[in-house]
Amino acid sequence: MKKIVIKFLLLFAVVPSFAQIENSGFENWEINSNGVELPSGWSSEFTPVSTSDLPVKKDQSSYSGSYAVTLKNILEERQSGGVVTTYANVGTLFLGSFDRNDYKLPGQSINEIPAAITGYYKFSQGATQDSDNYDTATVEVVLAKWNPSAEVFDILVRRTLKIYETKIEYTKFTINLDYEGNIIPDKLSIIFSTAQAGQISDGTSLTIDDLSYSTVTSVSTPISSLFTGKAYPNPATDEVKFIDLPEESSSIMVKDISGRVVKKLSLTSDNIDLDTTDLNSGMYLYTVLGRGENVLYTGKFAIKK
Repeated sequence: MKKIVIKFLLLFAVVPSFAQIENSGFENWEINSNGVELPSGWSSEFTPVSTSDLPVKKDQSSYSGSYAVTLKNILEERQSGGVVTTYANVGTLFLGSFDRNDYKLPGQSINEIPAAITGYYKFSQGATQDSDNYDTATVEVVLAKWNPSAEVFDILVRRTLKIYETKIEYTKFTINLDYEGNIIPDKLSIIFSTAQAGQISDGTSLTIDDLSYSTVTSVSTPISSLFTGKAYPNPATDEVKFIDLPEESSSIMVKDISGRVVKKLSLTSDNIDLDTTDLNSGMYLYTVLGRGENVLYTGKFAIKK
């Protein structure tokens, strides 16, 4: 007798100029708390079934730069008491942090309207030619707006690209994100997967590289003009003071010019001092976030030592 145990994550809806997606070229990687190397700014959830292979891996066969990311289905059979059990990990990757116990939508904070997501992919079926169990990889993109009264994200648009045809060379994809109204989203969610529920073949792989999004330029009032918070001195040496922050501010996130997060502070008042003694000289970008992790406004300051 054979049974299949599938460790597969489904995300439910409970929860042109070009702009930057965090670590969009998958050049930066780091070891997470489980000892697994993942692209910085992205997350995954899996239980390794093999020490020699993982469902999310750094790939040197990149479209550009040094690395891409490859997701892969991995199946392993184990026998116990006459029962053969197939354990499976599906390759999944989420923009931002994902926590199964946190119902917030994973993703990246934004303050503009993306018109389309573009990127490059390669895809390989793990199933044999005569199999009737072909996998379908997916790229799911969600734009959402935080609803403070309900404490949930309202979905503005959800688009899914389905990939099933083998592509041995990098192929460009574009996902249009048009929707009615002029609401500016504050969350961009991107989810990659190598299979859908019920369709799992060992070895199916999806390689992704060079993501970007184009923006709608017709929005007349940028978010940053709605607030008058200030950061000074600029340039700074050892400390930057933030004053007159909006009442709904909850944290400040600081990134270097490459997009790497170097500091994130929780706020307890409308004024805060940021220690910059450990930052090198250069330009830094800061984002003031609201209670729902929505972007209130952005700015920049320089460090000169």
